Amino acid sequence: MQLRVKDNQSQQRQHENRHAHADQTQRPRDEVDRLVVPHGRDDAASIASVVANDDGTVTFTLTAANPAFLAYLANDHFSIVDSEAVIAEGGSADGEDTAESFLNSTSVGSGPYVLEAWDPQVETVLVANENYWGEAPYFSRVVIQNIPEAAAQKAALESGEIDLALDLTSDQISTMEGNADLAIFRGAGNIVHFILMNDNEEQCGPSADPLVQQAVRLSLDYDGYTALWGGITPASPMAYGLFTAYGPDHAVVRDIDAAKALLAEAGYADGLDITLEYPTFTFQGVNMDTNAQKIQSDLAEAGINVTLSPSDLQVALESYRTGQECFGYWFWGPDVLDPIDTLAFAPGGKVATERALWTEEAAGEAYVELVAQARVETDPAERTVIFQQLQDWLQSNSPWAAFIQPGVQTVYRADLTGYVWHPQWLVDIALLGHAE
Repeated sequence: MQLRVKDNQSQQRQHENRHAHADQTQRPRDEVDRLVVPHGRDDAASIASVVANDDGTVTFTLTAANPAFLAYLANDHFSIVDSEAVIAEGGSADGEDTAESFLNSTSVGSGPYVLEAWDPQVETVLVANENYWGEAPYFSRVVIQNIPEAAAQKAALESGEIDLALDLTSDQISTMEGNADLAIFRGAGNIVHFILMNDNEEQCGPSADPLVQQAVRLSLDYDGYTALWGGITPASPMAYGLFTAYGPDHAVVRDIDAAKALLAEAGYADGLDITLEYPTFTFQGVNMDTNAQKIQSDLAEAGINVTLSPSDLQVALESYRTGQECFGYWFWGPDVLDPIDTLAFAPGGKVATERALWTEEAAGEAYVELVAQARVETDPAERTVIFQQLQDWLQSNSPWAAFIQPGVQTVYRADLTGYVWHPQWLVDIALLGHAE
C-alpha cells in the first residue's frame, strides 16, 4: 500500500479549518448515544452503560473486569461517529449491524479527513474535513494507492509519483540508500509470521500430532528469516513489544537432530509428506513466496517433504477462515494493542477454534484455566506472569510455529515531514506535511 499526497492546500483554508468543528449541533448533556461498533466486533459486549458527565468526561460501567478495555477504546473501531446517521443506516452493536456498505462510501466520523472515493484494490481518496474540530491537516487531498508489485512501488517512489511506500522489500531498500531525495525508516514491527498446523486429527492426520508440531518448530531456520527480513525470532504468536511479551531469548532454537527424533517417535522415521497452503502476498516488505520456499527447504532437512500450494489471497483466506487448511503459512498482528488480543490463538479464541480447530478439550483443563485468568486479571505484575506462562505453552504445546517478527522498513520522499510508523494504523496521515 502506498501513499500519494497531492499538495493543493491553500494557507487561507488551512487557517480557517483550525476554527471549524465537526459537530455543528449542540445536544443535551444527559443524552447518551448508543455505542456503535462497526465491522461486527464484540469489544463492546462488556459495556453495561455509558454516561456523559457534566464535567465533559464519560463514565463506562462494565459487566465484568476487562483489563484491555482502555486499549479497546484507543482502537480505531471505537472511533467517534455520528451515531444517529449510522443507526439510521442499520448500525448496531447487537450483532445485527447492516451499515457496512453505507460506511464504505460515506464519512460520518469526526477526524481530519473524509472519504471522497473508495475503489477496492485500486485506491482510496480522502479530502480534508472542512468541519474538523482540531487543527486542519497540511494536505487537502490524500490518495492511497494499491500497487501490488513492490518493483512498481519502488519506481513510482523514485520518480516522485508517490510520496510514501509501505511495502518495499529489504533488497530494494538497500539499493535506495544514499539517495538524497529519499528517507528510510527502520524500526521494530508487530506482525508475526507463523505456520498453522490444524489440530483436527480426523481431518488432517499428522499436522495434529504434537510430536510433529514440535518437530516443525525445531526444524525452522530462525536466524535465516531474521537475516532476510530483520526483526526478531518470536517466542510465540504474541507480538514482542506488547508489555507482557518476552523476547527472543525465550524463542525456540533450531535442532534438526531433535526434530528427526520426534518424527521417528511419531512414526515418520522415513519422512513425512505434507502440503503447505499460503497466499501469494507481500506485506510490509515481506514476500510470502520467499518464506514459503525457505520453509520448504528448512523442513526438508528434518525429513518433512513439503509441497507448496500457493493461491490468490481471497481464495486462501476462505480456506483458512473455515478451518479447511491442514498446514498453512500466515501472518498476524494485534488488532488491539494489549496482550489479551493474543488469546485468539488460545483454545476458545477465534483463530484457535475456527482456523486450527484447536479445542479447549484438547488443550486440557490447566491451560483453559490459565486463559480464563488472563481474560480478567488487572494487576500488571500478575498479568506479566500469566501471559509469560501462556507463551511458554504456545511455543511447545500448540498448533502454531511462530518463526519471525519482521522489522518495519518504510521509504518516503525526503521533503515529506511528520512520518511516524504506528503499530495500529501504520501511518497517521494527518501528521504529514511538506518541508517549506
